[in-house]
Amino acid sequence: MPKELAALLVEEGAVPADLVERAVSRQREAGGALDTALLEERAIGEAELVGYLARAAELPAAPETAWSGNDARARRVFPSRVAERHGLAPFALEGRELSLVATYPVDVGLLDEISFMLSLHLTAHVGPEWRVRELIQRLYGGQLSPRLAALAVASGAAPPPAGAAAPEAAGPAPRPPPPASAGFARDESEPLEPLAAALARERAAPRPRSNRAAALDARGRPRRARVRPPP
Repeated sequence: MPKELAALLVEEGAVPADLVERAVSRQREAGGALDTALLEERAIGEAELVGYLARAAELPAAPETAWSGNDARARRVFPSRVAERHGLAPFALEGRELSLVATYPVDVGLLDEISFMLSLHLTAHVGPEWRVRELIQRLYGGQLSPRLAALAVASGAAPPPAGAAAPEAAGPAPRPPPPASAGFARDESEPLEPLAAALARERAAPRPRSNRAAALDARGRPRRARVRPPP
């Protein structure tokens, strides 16, 4: 059964309990994932942290090839709204098997729902929040939050802004909006992409009436045209 990341780090002696508590407090104040707060506090190195994420989630860590985002087919079959809302980034499609990387904690029930919706078998991996969000941003567009962008710069994955030095550590950020509930409720003004959109259209479209049915009244007799009398 998956284990809490904070408890695992303390039990294994990977991070002192006081540092874990500081990271948990930072997460409560600023939001985001616990691994983001741990990296901001410099409580543990990213390479070591990834191993604990995999153990806590009971999922494999994302391979290095996942972060390149080179498989355009994986992007096309996975709705951007689902990726952004739930912290899921697709990175490879082979036949009907879609590989993706998720932020911790991983909602296995949600993955089952997405698998059913897309008629694809999902192979899930886990990774640090900033890397998952950075991959989503490269796949679908958008902007990385200042906190996660600071971690990208600190890791060397992104250059620092022009005229600015790499930050020592990101400070608390405004609390993000509360996460959406699991499922696929969405703003109807923002359409889903390929497979999801096709399913949504098929379910929402009214059944057309035949010309013959439309020409008959409730008793099955031919309808008579209504003629408005002249004024």
